[in-house]
Amino acid sequence: MPFHRRAADSDASLEDALTNDGLDLPVIENMNSTEVNGTETDAEQVQNEANTTNAMNTQIPSLSPSMTTHPTQNKNFTESSTSPSIAPSTTTVPTISDASPTSNPIQSTPAPTYGLLPIQPINILVLTDVHSWVLGHGRHEPSLNADYGDVLSFYQRLKSQITATTLPDGTTPDLYFVMNGDFVHGTLIGQNPPLALSGIVERMPYDIVTVGNHDIQNDETVKELTRAGGLVDVWGERLVTSNVRIKSNNKMDDSLEPMGNNYRFLHGNQGTILALGFLYNYEESSVTVETVQDVMKQTWFTSLFSTPRPTDFDAVLVMAHMTFNDELITLLHDTIREHVGKSMVIQFITGHTHVRSYLELDEYSISFEAG
Repeated sequence: MPFHRRAADSDASLEDALTNDGLDLPVIENMNSTEVNGTETDAEQVQNEANTTNAMNTQIPSLSPSMTTHPTQNKNFTESSTSPSIAPSTTTVPTISDASPTSNPIQSTPAPTYGLLPIQPINILVLTDVHSWVLGHGRHEPSLNADYGDVLSFYQRLKSQITATTLPDGTTPDLYFVMNGDFVHGTLIGQNPPLALSGIVERMPYDIVTVGNHDIQNDETVKELTRAGGLVDVWGERLVTSNVRIKSNNKMDDSLEPMGNNYRFLHGNQGTILALGFLYNYEESSVTVETVQDVMKQTWFTSLFSTPRPTDFDAVLVMAHMTFNDELITLLHDTIREHVGKSMVIQFITGHTHVRSYLELDEYSISFEAG
């Protein structure tokens, strides 16, 4: 995957968060769209906008091992066997103009290839490491010129298609929209504090949000996020920060409290999901980031898995702002697996390093990084 533009600390690029470049999505043979009265069907519109927005859609293995994947570190490749056939990649590199460097300084990124998105019982749409590129890339990368309006439109159309789908068992699939942090820095509107960014970001209908290192490394940005009526208040229970702490609002008390919430339960047609949100062990923060190791020993965490459970759940979703094969992912997986048994699905959604890859942790657990 070509990397074209970075944030100030070389830690960010929107195209890595919102691109299907180089990804061959599975083609579902029994979902071929047709043309009705010369207009596109909803399925065609959804897929065309998937090409435009370059948003990533991944599926939890439907509370059972319904997909088989293989670990890879290739940034250009993600493999899935959720459909009967895989469309071959036929990306065509656009012709480079012989105009002078000043009049045509940037080569367009090859248009992504794609097929119809598969619909699983549980589907997750992932946005990560956008770094304030909410207005698209314009002339810099025309084929990646997606803005938040494109992403929102794609989500709405995909949700409509999923809601209208009936699975073989007679149930309706679920769709969850998640954001995995690092939404600031990268452009002028994302600088500290991101005053012009909040009004755009707060309108995205996320189900789960967690924070990245960029979001909490500056005092002014943290004050803007945590002020009364700021994004922390807007997101409410959707903001899950299992190991990120801020000082209590009680000025007489110096104790720490979660920046958002330690966890959230997602209740859908396919069951209940326990959602957690972790940042890697970050030490250069304006707030307190507790180590993953310490958090997993805390009472609130262990009590989630006690017998009987305070709230029963069918799967675990871990939002983790760290690379897909970080040693902390293995630690979290092993600890949670010990609590929930061998056959519960544990889905990791990772980020931070701007690569697209995944790792199969066991038969019922995958770590996926969207880019």
